[in-house]
Amino acid sequence: GGAELNRGPAHLFSASADQLIKAWDLRTYDHAATLCGHQSFVTALAAQPERHLLFSASSDKTCAVWHTVIFMRLRVLTGHSGGLYSLGVHRGRVCSGSLDETIRLWPALCAR
Repeated sequence: GGAELNRGPAHLFSASADQLIKAWDLRTYDHAATLCGHQSFVTALAAQPERHLLFSASSDKTCAVWHTVIFMRLRVLTGHSGGLYSLGVHRGRVCSGSLDETIRLWPALCAR
């Protein structure tokens, strides 16, 4: 699991073994939304707040791209042959690390 703070609309995103990502409103401390779509544990989160994007890694071998204002999945990135266990976002690129012993760099533009 993991957690990621999103600037802008004040939300904290959390993920766990239940395959769900939850958005929490930091002003009210209330549950704001539940993002679902992974078929296995959600293992890591990374945000690109200036574009309102959240990336989630899963042991289902995928990285999902979410819009953090409308709480919708925009895209699923595939290509790893093992579960994903790490994510990073830097300068418009997303990096995923997998149990298949590879790292993939994805342009963040692939989210649109």
